[in-house]
Amino acid sequence: LPIFFTLANFLNDITGWSTYPSSILPDYSILSITSDLSDNLWVGKRDGAARLDRYRAWTYLTSGTTGGRLPQGPVRAVTTDLFSTRWFGTEHGLVRLRDTTWTTFNRSNTPELPSDTVTALSYDSFGNLWIGTADGVCVHNEKGVFY
Repeated sequence: LPIFFTLANFLNDITGWSTYPSSILPDYSILSITSDLSDNLWVGKRDGAARLDRYRAWTYLTSGTTGGRLPQGPVRAVTTDLFSTRWFGTEHGLVRLRDTTWTTFNRSNTPELPSDTVTALSYDSFGNLWIGTADGVCVHNEKGVFY
């Protein structure tokens, strides 16, 4: 049976709080949350991620629904550039969804990542993506360089 609850997101002092009424299945754990300029809410959860669109319809992103492009397991961090790029922090690396293209960054293809376990993601005011991992922090800039 679905349960009903309201998600809330504080955007800024001008916009204030946005609420997202929803019904979801029991045992649904939210690990991370962000929103974009199209009023989509992006949620990291124990078995992948989900998007709640402005019409309040859920789209679930799991290893199964993405053809394995999103690794199986929890999404501990999620962020967006507010436009067309979404980032997911998993236990198997950092995953980028840009428009409809999926890219995975992990220690085997991106040795600058301190660990494949990504636990935090945040953009700074210069557009750099700060990536917190189990073994340290690194930065990804808009030119595609990790350091």
